[in-house]
Parts: sequence; structure tokens; C-alpha cells
Amino acid sequence: LGESSAAGERERERERERERERERERERERERERERERERKREREREREREREREREREEERVSRHATPFPPRHTRSPIRS
Repeated sequence: LGESSAAGERERERERERERERERERERERERERERERERKREREREREREREREREREEERVSRHATPFPPRHTRSPIRS
């Protein structure tokens, strides 16, 4: 009787160990999921940054076209002396 209860105790101990192992595995899985989420967030942030950069370049392009100090020659009125 004492032998079988000791065997049962070892079996329960192994079961608890397997349960702890599954719990650690789930924890690692959640950690990987959080890491993927952070990566997606960083990717979206970089995408927005690139979009803002393109927007700035378009804006500068537009401004530099409009802000030429002298209009093109053919639009200038002839100088009357």
C-alpha cells in the first residue's frame, strides 16, 4: 500500500511538472505575441514617418516652385526706359 501511494505521489508530481511546463510555454507564446505586436507598431510608426517625409518633400517642392524670386523671362513685362 505504501509503495503504490508513493508511486501515485510521483505520478502527481510529474503531472504538476507537465502543467508548469505548459504554463511556461503559454507564457512564452504570449511574450512572442507581445513582441510581434510591438514590431507591428514600430512598422506602422516607420510607415507614418515615411509618409510625413514624403509630404514634407512634396510641400518643399511646391513652395520652391512658387517662391522663385524672379518669374520666368517670358512672363516679365518688358522694361520701358
